[in-house]
Amino acid sequence: MTYSDLAALLRGLPDAEFGSGASEDDISQAEGLIGPLVGEYRSFLEEFGWANIRHLEIFGLGDGTTTANDLVKTTLFERSYGRIAHLVPVENIGTGDLCCVRQVTGTLYDSPVILSPLDSGEADYIEDHEGFAHWLIERVKNII
Repeated sequence: MTYSDLAALLRGLPDAEFGSGASEDDISQAEGLIGPLVGEYRSFLEEFGWANIRHLEIFGLGDGTTTANDLVKTTLFERSYGRIAHLVPVENIGTGDLCCVRQVTGTLYDSPVILSPLDSGEADYIEDHEGFAHWLIERVKNII
């Protein structure tokens, strides 16, 4: 599954809410605070900014972000507790567990998604090597 598949799926959802896409300035400012935003997740930020799909809130940037879906504020908050030092959260699944992307340029996988359980270390991470687009497509399919 590709990012194009994800974008088409999201655009076809009648009850989903999205931002208008994050500007290059929004992304640059965020990267200055939390590190690189690359691959499929960066494409999502550029095109959608953020997403609310029923109960699923995908963190993001740009117009319309709220306290609940603000990528930078959430990342800095979680890092203040010593969590996810090298990850970028994309969803809080409601139990304190975070779904995050590993944003490292030049890696084998495009934005792999990591489940970071609350009060865990890297040894407890569960990684989906398929990438952000695959992960979000599967999440959406499970709730529609």
